[in-house]
Amino acid sequence: MKKKVLTLDDLYSFFEQRNQTTVFSAKESGYNIAVQVPAKFELEDSDEDDGFLRTKFKVNHLYENRNKSYISEEAQLEALPSLHYRPVLAAITTLSDGTTDFTSHAMEFDDEGNITYIEQPIGVFVNPEGYHLEYDKDHDKTYVIADAVIYNDYCAPACEIIQRKQGSKVSCELSISELSFDTKDKVLHLDKFRYNGVTCLGTDPITEKPVEEGMEGARLDIADFSEENNSLFTNTEEKLLKVIQSLQETLAKFEIEEPTKGGNQTLKLNELLEKYSKTVEDLDFDYESMSDEELEAKFAELFEGTEDPDEPVKEPVADPEADPESNDNSEFSNKKRYTKKENGNTEVTFEISHEDVRGALYTLLSTWEENDNEWYFINATYDDHFVYSNWDESKIFRQGYTKDGDAVSLSDERTELFKEYLTLSEKSELEELRSNYAALQNRINEYESKDKEAVLGAEIYTELKNREDFKELIKNQAIYSVEEVQTRADAILGKYVKEKGTFNYQQKPSAIGFTEPKKAKKPYGSLFKD
Repeated sequence: MKKKVLTLDDLYSFFEQRNQTTVFSAKESGYNIAVQVPAKFELEDSDEDDGFLRTKFKVNHLYENRNKSYISEEAQLEALPSLHYRPVLAAITTLSDGTTDFTSHAMEFDDEGNITYIEQPIGVFVNPEGYHLEYDKDHDKTYVIADAVIYNDYCAPACEIIQRKQGSKVSCELSISELSFDTKDKVLHLDKFRYNGVTCLGTDPITEKPVEEGMEGARLDIADFSEENNSLFTNTEEKLLKVIQSLQETLAKFEIEEPTKGGNQTLKLNELLEKYSKTVEDLDFDYESMSDEELEAKFAELFEGTEDPDEPVKEPVADPEADPESNDNSEFSNKKRYTKKENGNTEVTFEISHEDVRGALYTLLSTWEENDNEWYFINATYDDHFVYSNWDESKIFRQGYTKDGDAVSLSDERTELFKEYLTLSEKSELEELRSNYAALQNRINEYESKDKEAVLGAEIYTELKNREDFKELIKNQAIYSVEEVQTRADAILGKYVKEKGTFNYQQKPSAIGFTEPKKAKKPYGSLFKD
């Protein structure tokens, strides 16, 4: 049976049909209620080319709604911060005329009734300081206004739809922890709630008609509205963490931060990195939470006086016109270091940044995305490999890469990774098993080392001890098994015999000595001799 998505209208109808004054509390019931409410957003004009499509959402309005639900200003202001970093989801379909559009709350069921959500994250709500209430004179309503960004680099099809439609209708999910329904005024009061996220709405892929929300002709129980049964965002926190981290990294490059304590931290950090000829990768402390004064003190503590006085002083070239090569059009904006030598000449060196590497890897991943029909996100980047996964981490891979100047390329085949969820006791048992295995492996290595030494120290190989190939075998014995050491030693011996044409090894004969027992002395001589 195809799952229906329950709306605020459905919730009101449920209480109206029961016709009982009701007070609901998540603390008493043990679950929150999740419902969908209609909303919309518009495309904002922006000249910024920062990899984001900027949008303004008109989420919901205050006071009494057309469906007889009611949100007070106090309850709304309390819920407003919960929008921050909530996801924007979408599923895309191709219509019969070849155009694309959003669908709705798309999901699939397996034979056991388990749900797989087809929707994928395409953006996130940002700029919480800008969330506000705004009065709409035309509709005589006060709306919640919030900014969100759509990730243009990795969600290009979604951005194309939004730009073509100049926005989209959406369904916003509310997680309600306290509500009340009074049979006298027939109004459903939402006393405490938070936002879970929004889903873009468009066209039904089967009927090709605008998506209609709601459940028709169904018998409901209050538990049907629980987050477990009705939420489209259950357990998405962990799944979306990597998306949000990636968004944060990009946002950090383009959003203007408020000056704190000693001034703008980003400017001060760049200034100190330039002063001490360091990069962000060289910093092993939490610089993001420090003020300008704390940054200066920390840099002085770690790096003051560590410069080599014989090295030339590195100075930035302030005027780009003085260095015509500074305006390069390479694929990645590499960091440049300008080194002024003692003779006055300036030497330009390039350093590919961590952001450049990630950007290049995302470009290289596009081939896998096309082949696998997935959207991949990079979880972690290391010096020679990185880990990436699809949006819900049902597929995780490790892939090697190499850097040659500012060129980044994939190396080796990708390796699939798996993660397990363990209880505390299971985790302890696994760690103990690993510890025991390591100890056992060390014990085996010790035994094998003694066996290898016994093989190489055998008398039959005495004539080989001054040969370079035999010395090399002794040096590298750790990388071979006992059998391999024996085989290689015999091969060197065979080579030695072939070169010499003879082999004079003779095993020394073993001698076994017998001693005739001495005659026992009789204490009384022959006195009692028969």
